[in-house]
Amino acid sequence: VGVARADLKTAVKHLDQAKRTLSNRRDEVSERLVALYQEGDLQALEVLLQSTSFSDFSNRMYLVNEVVSHDAEILDDLEAARTRADAHREAVEDRKETLEALQSQEEYTRAVTLDVRQDTQQEKDQVLRARRNWERALAELEADSNAIASMLRRLQHRSPGRGGTVVTPWKGGL
Repeated sequence: VGVARADLKTAVKHLDQAKRTLSNRRDEVSERLVALYQEGDLQALEVLLQSTSFSDFSNRMYLVNEVVSHDAEILDDLEAARTRADAHREAVEDRKETLEALQSQEEYTRAVTLDVRQDTQQEKDQVLRARRNWERALAELEADSNAIASMLRRLQHRSPGRGGTVVTPWKGGL
């Protein structure tokens, strides 16, 4: 996600630069259109026909070519700037979509992780309850076993002549 944010930031910087360039090219076209409006649109043929000599014609031809080339260059630059701005705008949108997808994936992963943690905690609590129950049962069995052992020791310490008979299941009755 951090890399995607950095990519988006870089793409936005490129887009801002492309927008500034496009704005500059639009200003150049606007200036040229204002000049055409203020000076009037001279037709190249009209300029050439007003020449007074071959040298004047040659100079005018050169200047007309320069103006036309400059106008074409301004329009080409404007179109190139527009194309770059559009490409950077698309790149920014792609980066935004990628970032949103990564953020959604991260949120999903967090939710799944939280669910797993909760399930794990529940299982841990269940195991601990079962362990406490088993320990309690074991303690009861040990207490019963100790009571039985104590009873057996008392019975063994009684003298056989005093009326006590010990019955042991492994030896049978006496």
